[in-house]
Amino acid sequence: MLLPVARRRALSASLFAVSLVALEACKPTCQSTCRRFYDPTECNAAPQGVASEEAIEGCIDVCQDALQITGAEVDPDDRRFNPDFIAPLDQTSTLSNEREAAAWMDCVWSFSDDQCESRLGDQYCVKIF
Repeated sequence: MLLPVARRRALSASLFAVSLVALEACKPTCQSTCRRFYDPTECNAAPQGVASEEAIEGCIDVCQDALQITGAEVDPDDRRFNPDFIAPLDQTSTLSNEREAAAWMDCVWSFSDDQCESRLGDQYCVKIF
């Protein structure tokens, strides 16, 4: 039995909305990325002398604050967000805007589970807390 046109359109719109929500859920968030970076059961890259939960909470605050600020494209040569290079210790470790936050999240998620502890511990992506 065919559904009336209006009902098919409503069903299609509902399915489209659910698809968008599902896609959003797949993207990294400040929470998931900070947990991946600092949690001892994940990549375990918390700085010495800082409890992992404190590092995670501080990281989330820095990341979410940056998401509130519009910014310019991130320079591809910026080693803070390039997983192929160790981030220079003399560069700022804060996130200034939403594009830097996105670049940082991409960097953190670029490593496999087997690589992430050593690579993030060696600061291949800048520590933001």
